[in-house]
Amino acid sequence: LLSLAGQCDTLHVDILCLQETRFACDSNFVVARWLYVGCGPTSAGVGGVGFLISPRCRQSFVESEVCEEARIVRLKFTVFDVVGVYAPTRKDLSIQDEFFTKLSALVRTLRSDRYFILGDFNSDVFRASSRQSTFADILQSLSLRTVQSIAQRQNWTWTSSSNNASRTLDYICI
Repeated sequence: LLSLAGQCDTLHVDILCLQETRFACDSNFVVARWLYVGCGPTSAGVGGVGFLISPRCRQSFVESEVCEEARIVRLKFTVFDVVGVYAPTRKDLSIQDEFFTKLSALVRTLRSDRYFILGDFNSDVFRASSRQSTFADILQSLSLRTVQSIAQRQNWTWTSSSNNASRTLDYICI
């Protein structure tokens, strides 16, 4: 985390969302003036979402809420909300459908136009399959669109270790 905080300082990033965190649930601590807020994985070692919040943004940070066990964390700031996600993989579509249903319900409770959703959606919105259609449908139903990360230097965010296939699975949604 110390290295990530340093990189965020260098890149002028104020909020960094992390997935597959290994810290204990509901962790809040300071590292190099940055606040870490998040939840760790389930007892089965699955999930985990966290944030690094810059000293500048810490001043307007109000609270955090774990909205789905080790999968969705909401940060509330004085004028906006940030939701970090780590979606289930496609191994069990019913679990993924349940995740997107809970995410949709949460988004409908947020302040009308002052939120961002970011993280690992484990879904490529630009490739056709029934699972990806669900993600694209959710984006459309919530009037969200994806934007590329300013730090993203290639057109993918994940590469398979077995066959070198590359996909974009991480998004910032506004």
